[in-house]
Amino acid sequence: MPPSDIRPAFAPVDASATQLLVLEQEAVEGWLDEQPARVAAWVRAAGFSGTLGSTLLVPDEAGGIAMALAGYGTDAARARGRFHLAAAAAALP
Repeated sequence: MPPSDIRPAFAPVDASATQLLVLEQEAVEGWLDEQPARVAAWVRAAGFSGTLGSTLLVPDEAGGIAMALAGYGTDAARARGRFHLAAAAAALP
């Protein structure tokens, strides 16, 4: 198939989706400082620190899923392996 016939396929614009945020370990605290108090409290209480392969579901105000977090660790941790986000993908619904 010629390259011009290959087109990316995305979900329809009106499809339901959950936001996935991939956070390096060093960026977590700064990101938390920018979040609503409810989100920051949940993430801190759960102990999410952005370690490589870690995941966390963050609930919305109605008890549904507002977002999912995936830890991307540090440069040093990522240098020791490959396919780091595969573990996160397997851990999320």
